Amino acid sequence: MKVGRLRSVRKVAIPPHHFLHYTFFGEEIWILNLLDQRQNPEQI
Repeated sequence: MKVGRLRSVRKVAIPPHHFLHYTFFGEEIWILNLLDQRQNPEQI
């Protein structure tokens, strides 16, 4: 799934409570964020 305004940023669900945001840079995969959905994102 593509997310946000940057088309190169992608998101994958890791059950049961996590989302991973990543992008490709050349032949590398850069992990941008690992979010635990049980947390309040405004308090992170």
